[in-house]
Amino acid sequence: MTGNHHNAGVLRFEVLGPVRVRRDGIEVDLGPAQQHMVLALLLARAGQPVTLAEFVDLLWGEHPPPTAVNVVHRHVGAVRRVLEPALPPRSAGRVVGSAGEYRLRVAADELDLTRFRALVARGRDLAAQGRLADGLSLAVQALNMWRGPCADSRELLRSDYPAFTLVDRECAEVAREAAEAALYAGDVHPVLATVLAIADLFPLDEALQAQTLLLLEADGRRAEAVTRYERVRSYLADELGTDPDDELRRAYDGVLRRGSAAVPTGRLTVGIHAEDESAASGLRLAGLIRPAQLPADLPFFTGRDELIRQMMNMLRVHRDTRTAMPLLAIDGIPGSGKTTCVVHLAHQLVDLYPDGQLYIDLQGFHPRGKAVEPLDVLGCFLGSIGVPEKNLPHSLDARLGMARSYLAGRRVLIVLDNARDTEQVRPLLPGSADCLVLVTSRNRLDGLATAYGAHLVSMDVLSPGEARSFLLSCIGAVVTVGDDVTPNDIVEQSGQLPPILDEIAELCGRLPLALALVAGRALEHPDRGLTDIARELRAAQGTLDGFAAHTNETDLRAIFSWSYQLLSAPAAQLFRLLSLRAGREISLPAIASLVGLPMRQCRDLVGELVRTSLLSQRGPGRYGSHDLIRSYARELCHEFDAEPVRRAALRRLHQHYRLSAYRASGFVTPYARTFTIDRTDGVVVADLADATDAIRWLSTERKVLEVVIQRLVDAGETGPAWQLALAVWDFLETYGWWHDWTDTLSRCLAAADAAGDRLGGIQVRRGLAGALRALEDHDQAQRHLIDALELAVAANDVAEQAASHRDLGQVTAARGDSQAAIDHYGQSLRLSESLGDETYRGMILSHLAQAWAELGAHQRSAELVEQARLLLEECGDLVSLGRCQEILAASQLRQGDPRSALTHLANALELYRKSHSRVFVVDCLIRTGDVAVALGDHTTARDAWEEAGAVLRDTGLLRLGELRDRLSRLAQADA
Repeated sequence: MTGNHHNAGVLRFEVLGPVRVRRDGIEVDLGPAQQHMVLALLLARAGQPVTLAEFVDLLWGEHPPPTAVNVVHRHVGAVRRVLEPALPPRSAGRVVGSAGEYRLRVAADELDLTRFRALVARGRDLAAQGRLADGLSLAVQALNMWRGPCADSRELLRSDYPAFTLVDRECAEVAREAAEAALYAGDVHPVLATVLAIADLFPLDEALQAQTLLLLEADGRRAEAVTRYERVRSYLADELGTDPDDELRRAYDGVLRRGSAAVPTGRLTVGIHAEDESAASGLRLAGLIRPAQLPADLPFFTGRDELIRQMMNMLRVHRDTRTAMPLLAIDGIPGSGKTTCVVHLAHQLVDLYPDGQLYIDLQGFHPRGKAVEPLDVLGCFLGSIGVPEKNLPHSLDARLGMARSYLAGRRVLIVLDNARDTEQVRPLLPGSADCLVLVTSRNRLDGLATAYGAHLVSMDVLSPGEARSFLLSCIGAVVTVGDDVTPNDIVEQSGQLPPILDEIAELCGRLPLALALVAGRALEHPDRGLTDIARELRAAQGTLDGFAAHTNETDLRAIFSWSYQLLSAPAAQLFRLLSLRAGREISLPAIASLVGLPMRQCRDLVGELVRTSLLSQRGPGRYGSHDLIRSYARELCHEFDAEPVRRAALRRLHQHYRLSAYRASGFVTPYARTFTIDRTDGVVVADLADATDAIRWLSTERKVLEVVIQRLVDAGETGPAWQLALAVWDFLETYGWWHDWTDTLSRCLAAADAAGDRLGGIQVRRGLAGALRALEDHDQAQRHLIDALELAVAANDVAEQAASHRDLGQVTAARGDSQAAIDHYGQSLRLSESLGDETYRGMILSHLAQAWAELGAHQRSAELVEQARLLLEECGDLVSLGRCQEILAASQLRQGDPRSALTHLANALELYRKSHSRVFVVDCLIRTGDVAVALGDHTTARDAWEEAGAVLRDTGLLRLGELRDRLSRLAQADA
């Protein structure tokens, strides 16, 4: 293809630095920033396709607008017009689109990146033939094309996009190779300036930084080399918390000795030093052997299809562009199948790496702490490719140099299994962009991503479908379900899998190792059916008794212990105490309370647990662990933490939830009931700044609060239990979580009555009646309120008598007896006068106004609403003020004025939204739609009901079916 396509002139493209396009030598205006970025990504891919998803990610990151795809299409069209202004409509040009992808057709000589790669490839071939000077000359030509970071421009919104960074890393690798060759050749001037500039982009690339020190020393700039080393050392400490590796320290030592390390020991390129016969012969011999060390792939590998696809896509870019050192690091909890998955992935890739496969188990989590040293790993690798043991260098740097020299220009797949940390992996990484490195570890190796651009993948448990398929593939043809019927029989006859497989999978936590253990046990005893296996696992719940094995390599306790034994003593105790948490997840303040430590110290310990995959982050500031790991922690906790220690930890944890719940309820509901707690040292309260924070916290922790309340009941702490339940009841009532909380309040009531707690009996009965009224069980609600009133009278508790009458008024009103409701509200109002609570009076007046309106006394109702409004505005009760507006709306509707009713409903809706009261918002929206339909305004009705439906779907509130019916009838009316 020529640059004259469709009269576009001769085009030249540059992406090794600021993006530029020249037509016949004149620079082209590339347009606005986003259009500029689209072209930059197309050029960085050098003719390879770019998906729409990648464009969207480049332009907007995690928050694209709804029109993102259309905007991308427009920008691509604009790029077409910039490059080929005379291109006829719908004609194929340089920018080709298909199946959600675009690519830029560019000839090899038109783009600086492709010319750069061609020069580098030829230079490497010449160096491999022993023609070092010629190879270095081509490398210098390539580096002279580099003008700065890929696509770098002040106009670009994101110059750190991975596709650009990968090109930069490719240049960095060439810079490192050129520096090494220049040092051997004894002439560093041609490469010095460019290597220094590229090295500044990658301060954590220690191999490259080591070369810069040697270049500066060779150029007589020793002081600058020392300054650079100190800067890199400081950066490593700040960013990774590590010291320089051996290679960088050795280079620095050489600088201090004034050039004694100007030629790096052991860094040999084939043919460079013919006089070093032993090393050269070893390297020549290495070329005769093709290692094939991968373990066997599983014959029945199932699941992980989506994960394998994702990892393949990650590696595709490296394979297509030959960017520097493709590296994939997979982490996950013990037993998640990391090794099995990576070996399976490696077998899918072997044809792409014809020069061999190297594999080693680094034993980073060996039970006796015997992790394999990098020096020994390199010795094994070099021996496997044919280097005689007598020719192996003794130092780590020398062995690494020899290995990198062998791997240069070869396509070798390397699997580093079971790594302990980044430091164990770092000295084993090749320098060649043609090699692929796959790493597995229980720890997340962030350092590899920071320093080498590694793709990090975290493995979770299997999905339900994957776990079911795993079991069926292992045992389906042999083990019976019961009555001598196998799972395969069921599949063949009905096309359905037996439900018992799903139960077993869940009892195993869908952890691959646990599933494999159970499958193996079933195969050992095929006479035992799946029903028997499930029964045994059920009986062992909460322990690891169902997953014991004959060897440490497969016993779950042993495998979990390998990570546990690496923990510091404080982290180990935190791990054990976390088994006492009340839910599947726990927040950082709750963790700090549980262990009784300051937040900063607790955060460090949590980080230690996360790094070992014994704990995982489930969201911002929230953590959890696999159920089987929690069972292991529970066993350790009962073994090593005395009862007083566990009891104190639980007391602090429960206080955290009680104090946090009281604080949150105070933000959300105007009449939140709070109770006094003597705060124990070490208890941290959730950091809540406003109602939004409070709602989020209560919504997230409501299930946990149920567990805490039940624990308090079981421990005989009846008062704290019902106080916590009632403190959050107003919020739960407002948000419609009635079913779950009815059960919780019922348990609290039984406990309060059993303990003879009269106040608890009264207040819990009223709360329970509120839940039952919301569920339209008016008979049961009224019985509880009559009992509460009798108890309040017997105790001469005026406040509770007034509250009981108010609640009875609401129940009788809901049953349609407005006159009885007025009587109860009147008694509540009279009783409350002696209490001097004007806020309460305003709320009762609003209830009275509603009851009078139901009887048709609209003037009386309006007068009561006005009295209530004055009191409620003074105290800021937004919910009751909204109710007043709804009362006026209902009254106007009964009087035949639906437009005025809509105005009052709009006022009510605004107040409910400000109060975050989603139940009231939904009710008001439904009423708004009903009134709008009566007026013939179907658009307003549809908008109101669809908004209400969105709230219902988000919260799980009731009435969703009712809304669907309304919308369906509206659609039929519009048809």
